[in-house]
Amino acid sequence: MMVSTTAPHTPLQTTEEMYNTHDFLNGSEPESIKRRKYLGLVSAVDDIIGETIQSLKDADLYNNSVIIFTSDNGGTSLPYRFPGLLEAAGNNYPLRSGKGSMLEGGVKVPTLYFDTRLPQKYAGTKRDFLIHISDWLPTMMHLAGNDSFDVSIDGVSQYGNLRGSYSELKKYCARRELLLSLTNYSALSTETLCGASDAAFRFEDWKLLYGTESGVASHSVPTEWVKPAESPELPDITGDSCFRLDEKGNQVLRCLFNLKEDPYEQTNLYDSHPRL
Repeated sequence: MMVSTTAPHTPLQTTEEMYNTHDFLNGSEPESIKRRKYLGLVSAVDDIIGETIQSLKDADLYNNSVIIFTSDNGGTSLPYRFPGLLEAAGNNYPLRSGKGSMLEGGVKVPTLYFDTRLPQKYAGTKRDFLIHISDWLPTMMHLAGNDSFDVSIDGVSQYGNLRGSYSELKKYCARRELLLSLTNYSALSTETLCGASDAAFRFEDWKLLYGTESGVASHSVPTEWVKPAESPELPDITGDSCFRLDEKGNQVLRCLFNLKEDPYEQTNLYDSHPRL
């Protein structure tokens, strides 16, 4: 069973009850109001998940279920490459950027895996391995007892990483790389941007963003990390914008990060590792 809530997504339409859930955000400025609506929708998702789990229990299916909570992209946050088109009230701090970007705020999402058959010692633990949303199909087939699926399908089974054999020493056993973006056109279909190209690639702890100034990967690389409206006390984060001049003098995007050492993508290592 797949449950797609469509929330928290724009347009930010909340009931009075949802809006009042986060009444500590009582500012009158537009950003505070939008953030309060957004958080109200997040709380509504909590309610939907609770009702879904209760239904599984009522149907005596709970103890024979695997429950996976995940998302397709990070929250839409400012600064955003389509200003005015979306109510950008999501926030991925301390990750950099958000939806539409190939930076971690755009492609790294929270995922919860619940399985009553797992040994109790694994309950509440965190795991750090590379997984793509296309991996869920072969993983679920494997969980259901079929490990002989067509190897030509997109995705790889993450069964071992989820069922107990995971270890930091073997964290990249199932998957070592991810192609995040590879385009020869821009998401903005205009004459000036037509033909813009870029690529974003992850290999183990390393991540490369390589593009033109107006490409998809480049167009939403902010120089700032925006703090959520409810937490102004959080520390500021800054880092390299990643824009460089190529041999023809054109502005291009050249980012290289080691995400193990630099999970917030502040330190661009491209200049010191041009051949990595």
